[in-house]
Amino acid sequence: MTKINGFSAAPAGTGAAGLEYSLPMAGGASTEITQRHAESPTAAVGAPFRVLALDGGGIRGFFTARLLEGLIEHAGGDPRQTDFGAAFKLIVGTSIGALLAAAIAAGIPLGRLASLFREQGVAIFPRPAPFGWRNLAWCAWHWRRPSADARALRGVLDSLFGTTTLGQLFATRGVALCVPATDLRGARGHVLATPHRAARTASSELALVDACMASCAAPMLLPPLRLPAAGIEGAYWCDGGLWATSPVLVALAEALAIAPPECPIEILSVGTCAMPVPAAVIARPPGRGIGLWIRGLRAVQVTGDAQAEGAVDLARRLVPELRRNVRLIRLREPDPTDEDAAEVRLDNCSPRAFAAMERLALAAVALNGLDTGDPTSDRACVAACLRAAVEAKPLKTH
Repeated sequence: MTKINGFSAAPAGTGAAGLEYSLPMAGGASTEITQRHAESPTAAVGAPFRVLALDGGGIRGFFTARLLEGLIEHAGGDPRQTDFGAAFKLIVGTSIGALLAAAIAAGIPLGRLASLFREQGVAIFPRPAPFGWRNLAWCAWHWRRPSADARALRGVLDSLFGTTTLGQLFATRGVALCVPATDLRGARGHVLATPHRAARTASSELALVDACMASCAAPMLLPPLRLPAAGIEGAYWCDGGLWATSPVLVALAEALAIAPPECPIEILSVGTCAMPVPAAVIARPPGRGIGLWIRGLRAVQVTGDAQAEGAVDLARRLVPELRRNVRLIRLREPDPTDEDAAEVRLDNCSPRAFAAMERLALAAVALNGLDTGDPTSDRACVAACLRAAVEAKPLKTH
């Protein structure tokens, strides 16, 4: 049993604070990931136990990446070099949030992630669900096949993580990572995690790529998959968003389990900008039956957005009842217009959709501006978190 970053961890590799590792990557390439938390401001005595929780939402994860990138720039950092993961002890992400969470935990800069969404989005989602009568043809074509390209997504994940496992990530970085997924066969939620405590060792040999693929396998978009190293025999894994689109409750429970009793807990929860159903759609007479829900994957999107909002609201109500010093901060989001909602969907990677998400992300940066006049405010808390990341050792760029 070894201790890394204050955690007692099952052996999952070798390493000590401040050492650099070369982790195995696809095709024989390698990447250097530095264990940073021994020198990070978050490791200081009395510092809060910071947690990052990232929602799912398909390609809307671009909004999340651009929002965080914009906040880093606002704090004086360079998104291409700032080690955002250095500010956190625990990172939790669902679906596309799992991809972002794993990348941030691994020390991959947010600037690279936002670019990947733009460059690879169309390859991953080549046939977005349409509106109107064309949706019937789309449903027929995809009756027995998913609409997104799992091979393209796996290629992106391979380029980010190679063959790195959850255990290797924790041994190298000292960042606890939790990824909600769903066992389709057992119809129950499960958390794939780094071995940062004794109860989280079952998936230590699972590749980060496979953990992200499991959490991202949204209904109709991507196929479920089997993961022999995930610790549950016979499980068939699919989207964690079926039960934890916002993983804030997972983050809260895990933080309570691993944070030192005397340490205050701060949870930063980030969404993907929930989209309304346009008023014209609700008012349209034939739009209240099955057609309302199958067009544009509306059933999946509305379910996820409503469930995320419910989870955050429940966590807010729960926090004051805890016998711990816990603070939950949900980054504010702008109100999208009906025009935005017509473009920004789970699988739409059109230039207009990216332009709308870019505009909404910039508006969200302004809403969450780092005014620190009140040192006890949520904005001051976010500012302190960003400073911890900006002041950490810069990432190497290749």
